[in-house]
Amino acid sequence: MFNDSTRLAILDVDGTLYPGALGVELLRALMKGGLCRSDRGEAVFEVLRRYRAREVDFATMSVTAYGLFASALKDCPCSEVERAARDLWAHERSRLFPFASELVKMLKDRGCEPMLISGSPQEMVGLVAGELGVREFRGSLFSRRSGFYTGDVELSSGVLGEKERILAAITRGRNICLRGSMAIGDSLTDSVLLRLVGHPIAFEPDPELLSLALHHGWVVADRDSILDRARALIP
Repeated sequence: MFNDSTRLAILDVDGTLYPGALGVELLRALMKGGLCRSDRGEAVFEVLRRYRAREVDFATMSVTAYGLFASALKDCPCSEVERAARDLWAHERSRLFPFASELVKMLKDRGCEPMLISGSPQEMVGLVAGELGVREFRGSLFSRRSGFYTGDVELSSGVLGEKERILAAITRGRNICLRGSMAIGDSLTDSVLLRLVGHPIAFEPDPELLSLALHHGWVVADRDSILDRARALIP
């Protein structure tokens, strides 16, 4: 997939290509369909509420939320969760930002290899990747055994620092030109990738990422300017 001096375009999903959080929507769908423990699912929403109310910090919220999500999935059949994800995506795919497909095509045409690294579950991120024609993607992973979820977290991709480790694992042994690569994200968890590449874009950033973007001189874009900003950065 990668060749010598490959240039990457590392794209976040939630809040960047999609105006929301696909993992949250999947959890709602599972709870509504009676496919997971509602009390454990509600605990995820409670910790998200506490974060928005500034009662807990981002690091605490993210680690706690993944653990609770895994607990909500415990003993759920993997096939039923995958089916629920497909059904959800059939409704949510129309909510992708209108620029998403054009952005991916433009990046490919300019010699960049698009890659999705998202905090949402792999079950959802894979569907987004298929929609956009992106071959390489990573989302959060919840452990499985004999066709059922175990209640454990295998990869918490939205935790601070994890996206850098994911990128390192994907590209290990490859000659990647990070100076010529692009990363686009909207939140603090994306900052580790924006620091690594030569062409970082903070997309409609949350306050923490906006502060970093202004400090480092990163390009800031919104849904109306993202295509022009990306074209200007990638020759």
